[in-house]
Amino acid sequence: MKISDLMFEAQSGQLQIPRFQRGWVWTKKQVLKFFESLYKGYPVGTLIIWPSKRDGHSIRSVIDGQQRLTTLYGIINGETPPWFKDETSSSLQDLMFNVDSEEFKYKIRDMTDNPLWVDVTKLFHIGLRGWAEEYRNTFGKDAEVSYYENVADLLKIRERDLHIDRLPDNINPEEAAVVFRIVNREGTRVTEGDLVLGQLSLKWDDAREQINEVLEKWRNNGYTISLEWLLHAMSARLGGRINFEEVLTKERTEIISAFEIVTHSTSEILDRLRDILGLDSTTSTAINNGLIVVIINQIMVEQKDQSRELIGWWLLSTLFDRWKGDIRNRTNKDLEIIMSGRGLHGLIEELYNTTPYLDLRPNAFKKTRSSKSHYRLLLTLTRRRGSKDLSSGISLSFSQISEHSKLEAHHIFPRKLLSNNGFEKSNIDQLANLAFITKGTNLRIGSRSPDEYLPQLEESHPGVLESQWIPQNPHLWTVDKYLEFLEERSDLLADVANEFLRDLIGDYY
Repeated sequence: MKISDLMFEAQSGQLQIPRFQRGWVWTKKQVLKFFESLYKGYPVGTLIIWPSKRDGHSIRSVIDGQQRLTTLYGIINGETPPWFKDETSSSLQDLMFNVDSEEFKYKIRDMTDNPLWVDVTKLFHIGLRGWAEEYRNTFGKDAEVSYYENVADLLKIRERDLHIDRLPDNINPEEAAVVFRIVNREGTRVTEGDLVLGQLSLKWDDAREQINEVLEKWRNNGYTISLEWLLHAMSARLGGRINFEEVLTKERTEIISAFEIVTHSTSEILDRLRDILGLDSTTSTAINNGLIVVIINQIMVEQKDQSRELIGWWLLSTLFDRWKGDIRNRTNKDLEIIMSGRGLHGLIEELYNTTPYLDLRPNAFKKTRSSKSHYRLLLTLTRRRGSKDLSSGISLSFSQISEHSKLEAHHIFPRKLLSNNGFEKSNIDQLANLAFITKGTNLRIGSRSPDEYLPQLEESHPGVLESQWIPQNPHLWTVDKYLEFLEERSDLLADVANEFLRDLIGDYY
């Protein structure tokens, strides 16, 4: 396609830059080299276009070639491209061309009164005739003819063909994201969600701003929620399942309505999540697809609040790794259960079909803290089951403020002690060897052996060890009994964890 036709389509809105892409990043050197290549007829790459529809009209989205298209638009038209709302760049201004040496450089003071140097944007604006009239009789006749040819060659850039690769009309966002990653390895990492958001922006102008504002708000409150998660939730609201076509094919008003309903319900559920599980706002909690099911159920069944039981199901399904593989199909299966009216009974039954048992076994606490869901469960139990700080005896409930609002993981048997006695890291860092305490307590205990400091703590605050499910048999507090200690504490933690889950899920568990 001719560059002049590309410029027309960009100006008329037929050609769009989806706003998932990085902003303007090319340097002056890159712009200069690009125009040198155009002028000399060198290859300058391919634009990749993703066809789409907007209000019944065909729109072509550029998913690779933004920097080149922006350079052409800015230099040839002399204005900021429409896809740059608030951005300007000095690299799109004052590009100069020497009509004698055929060099491209950016304007410096010495060029001001030198007729050999002309502004490239000005040339495209006044054209060949305008240049000839302005500089008539400035140069000798032979030189003027030579310069005239050079200016004509520069202006021919507008008629140069750029190769366009067009993706199939029916390609889905996941496939388009793969194409983008293949052809743009050195550029922005683009996800399926980025491409969907780019398409949404063609219908909903400030989609990116509104969606990012909500994600940032949740992030500031301690929840890691991805763009894909929110778009999945919106598609589930619109069509009852995760399928981005549900979002892309809907009208603007439907999309915005789904966004508002989903974000409002999500914020409510996140508040319930923090209240029920005692999540620390200073510690990031990753939210997986399971919570989409909770959100959609909350929207559908407003007259009966099942959020407590469903949060229990979400916690349980996360502990059993339901959201680590085949995520989309599993989410759609659970959404189908919700839509069919089978509710929590159906969700528990489906979970049971994929796991040999649903109660937590002691080996769940023989994992290390890299198992984030089990680590979070231990923190939840500490916050919600009456645990006390080992040193001060103060309750570690979520209502605490000051230094007691942020907890640290403490190795009951210190790392150094175990390492010096030949224990491997996989044993040292088991959850059964961790207790959550305040920072000051951690510093006061230091690396002392449990048989030294645990009796002192229990004497100062009777019941504090039991509140942290630490075996109270002193014979288990010596390093030679460490493995037996892990067995005993794993049993205690499993018991309290199952009791907590039963309290949440009730008869469904």
